[in-house]
Amino acid sequence: MEQKVIISNLSDIEQIAHDISLFNSQKKVIKVHLNQFTEAENRQIEHEIVKQCAAGSRQLDGRIGLFTMIIFLALMAMNIIPAVRLGVFNLVLLYLFFTTAILLGTRLYRLWQAKKALNRLVRELPAAPSFGYL
Repeated sequence: MEQKVIISNLSDIEQIAHDISLFNSQKKVIKVHLNQFTEAENRQIEHEIVKQCAAGSRQLDGRIGLFTMIIFLALMAMNIIPAVRLGVFNLVLLYLFFTTAILLGTRLYRLWQAKKALNRLVRELPAAPSFGYL
């Protein structure tokens, strides 16, 4: 199910950054309507927010599995992981643990980068003008 989010102030962007998490993969339709910007600028901000949300919740690609296998085999070749002494069963368990740790670390890094980019966007955008009485 998709959730529609309308951004009307900068705190809404901060809320989106806060809502990005490891276990929340709900799709969001994001629309930006900030009064201090033109329609083209709103679309540009919307594009940046959608890009960062997608990067934070994107599934990991297949190259990471190959990358972890190459690193694991290199560690075995350098005898950092003593394959002969561990045995096949323990070696497979160690490989699964190693792969899971790398995948989780990569996912957490992407989430952190997405949150950091959205918070940076909030700081760089000028605040809405004050409409108080003079």
